[in-house]
Amino acid sequence: MNKGIIRFFSAILSIVMLSGMVLTVEAAPKTMPDGGVFDAQYYATQYPDVAAVFGTDENMLYMHYTLCGKAEGRLPYDPVATAPVANNDAAYAAAVNATLKPTDSTYFELKTALPGTYITFGTYEQDNKKKNGQEPIEWLVLENNGESLLVISKYVLDGQPYSNAYDTYAYQPYPVTWELCSLRAWLNSTFYTTAFSEGERARIQTTLLSNKVDKSHYATRDVDGGNDTLDNVFLLSYDEVVKYFPRKDIYFDNDGRAVNYDKLLQAVATPYAVAQGVDVWTEKDAKTCLSYGGGFASIAYDVIGYVEKWALRTPYGAQTSIYNVGANGGFGMRTVTYDHGNRPAMRINIK
Repeated sequence: MNKGIIRFFSAILSIVMLSGMVLTVEAAPKTMPDGGVFDAQYYATQYPDVAAVFGTDENMLYMHYTLCGKAEGRLPYDPVATAPVANNDAAYAAAVNATLKPTDSTYFELKTALPGTYITFGTYEQDNKKKNGQEPIEWLVLENNGESLLVISKYVLDGQPYSNAYDTYAYQPYPVTWELCSLRAWLNSTFYTTAFSEGERARIQTTLLSNKVDKSHYATRDVDGGNDTLDNVFLLSYDEVVKYFPRKDIYFDNDGRAVNYDKLLQAVATPYAVAQGVDVWTEKDAKTCLSYGGGFASIAYDVIGYVEKWALRTPYGAQTSIYNVGANGGFGMRTVTYDHGNRPAMRINIK
């Protein structure tokens, strides 16, 4: 090996060892994050000169292979013992990729996607120019459990009301739960078939959703969240937002108190969603907020352009309203029959 390369890797290895992140080799080939198949134990045994420098750290051995070993003609795994595994993995990936459109992330991109990153999957009208067709949907990855990805759309994609059931005599909406709302039906029928091809729909996992509400909250102490449901596409619940968005960002309210929020909760609407009635925070809203000294008046101008309210599936109060996330990344509420910003969520099978 080139001495300069050895010194470079040795320096990296020293840093990794000092940080306590050295990993031991695994005794079987595995698919690495970039989609390559690699057997660290085989590599270390087959090439003792490499192991003498890098030891048994799997990541360092694989880095050596990708940067040097491959060009030197070294093998990443036993070609005899591992060929069936590699071939099956590649064949499966090819079969999955064949079900995806060119606008979608590849199977390996889906399989290795980490929380906080974005993938593309499916298409939907977004630029409000229907003549040029639908645009690829970007999804924020919230969880990768090795079997599926939990994702939510990066942008607010539409402005469907949560419920269209209105009591014309009482001049108010009927109480409703996620199980019975019209938005759930729309997401799992119209949106589901419009946004995804048959092959993509086959990769969307039917998810059992818990619709229980936390009775310790003032706004939900008398609320019935309804029955648990099975859905292909859904909205996040209040509890799921709390779980997946850690609220590590801070702004200061008018009284100088620190308020925690998560910037990823501040959503932008597509031009199509705006055309469907989604409200976006404007300069006029900021001026109004400042005039009455609202809780986030200190950042009223900073949130211009973000969606005023995007919907969660959790009922609020008398079940004629639902929880929403506001332009400031905080929780609020809105009557179920109003137009709501829709950020669909779903699980994509990657197993």
